Amino acid sequence: DYLFTAAHYPVWSGCSHGNTQNLIDNLLPLMRKYSVTGHFAGHDHCLEHMEDDSGFHVLSGAGSVRDGWYKLENKEALPASVKLKFYLADDNSQHSK
Repeated sequence: DYLFTAAHYPVWSGCSHGNTQNLIDNLLPLMRKYSVTGHFAGHDHCLEHMEDDSGFHVLSGAGSVRDGWYKLENKEALPASVKLKFYLADDNSQHSK
């Protein structure tokens, strides 16, 4: 079985808007408790795929734009436990943390 969460805001984001503290405090514990498979979000205008002990996190806020609009400005704000698997942002490059 699979269980997903979805919201406008991401839990984690290495892009311009950064992480969402309210979701870190309130949603993340529930994701762990109920063994959520993954979380889908938008808001930041980039594309990211991350994984941590709460499941995978997909941020797709760039719509149909080929190049992301924002830079990967907050990569260092991601906790060490969050593995950034892929991103597409303003510099139009792929990266693994």
